[in-house]
Order: sequence, then structure tokens, then C-alpha cells
Amino acid sequence: MIFSRFDFFETDGEKKLHPQQQIGKNLTHLINKAEAEKRRLDHLEEHDEKKANDVRTKKAWSEAMLKAQGVKLKNDPVKLKHALKEQAKRKDKSAKKWQERAQNIQQEQKQRQDKRQTNIKARQSTKKDKKRKRSIKRGHIIPGFN
Repeated sequence: MIFSRFDFFETDGEKKLHPQQQIGKNLTHLINKAEAEKRRLDHLEEHDEKKANDVRTKKAWSEAMLKAQGVKLKNDPVKLKHALKEQAKRKDKSAKKWQERAQNIQQEQKQRQDKRQTNIKARQSTKKDKKRKRSIKRGHIIPGFN
């Protein structure tokens, strides 16, 4: 038993969906669907107002029943367009953040490589100095006669 939802339809353990239910995540598809429905109702209203009112009331009732079932309807083109803009902003922000991250990784990698090269050069120069001092100490090299 679920207390947060009302079950107005008889179901056999499976969820029966309304055929014109506007749910989903593809916002452009939902916007197109909502605008097409609005155009259809406007066209119907031009030809037969009574039928248009009947369709609108049926639609309102079906939406109310779906909302009572707990389904989130996405059928307002203005809100959907706003959500699409927000989604595009989030996507651009994420892409920018990823690009900055990639740039930082490259920069850090270059710094590490430069540090490694300087350390290698320093080690080579200290080895050469040690070898030179050892050679001078043992008499293989006489300073000033090279």
C-alpha cells in the first residue's frame, strides 16, 4: 500500500501509461510535442469550438488524474524552453570546466617534466664535478694544464 499515490485505474501489477502522456527527458521533443498539441487545439477551435472545449476538458482531466498518480507532466512550452536553456548553460559550463581541467593537467605535466629535466641536469653536473675532483685528487688531471 502506497500512501503518497492514489491509484484510480485498475492495474494488474503493471503500470498503464496514458497514450498522450508527456514525460521524458528529451526537452526538444517535449517542446515540439507541446507546441504541436497547442497548434492542433487552436486549429480545432477555429473550426469547432464545442469540440475544442471538450478536448480541452478531457485533456485537463487526464492531466489531473496523472498528476494524482504522481506522474510529473512536462507540457508547458515556456517552462520547457527555460529548462532547455538551463540545460544548455549547464552543458557549456561543464565543457568549460573540463577544458580548464585538461589545460591544468597539461600545465602540471609540463612543470613536472621541466623539474625532472633540471634535476637530471643537476645530477649530471654533480657527477661530472665529483669525477673531476676525484681525478684531480688522484693526479690524473693537473689543474691549469687542460
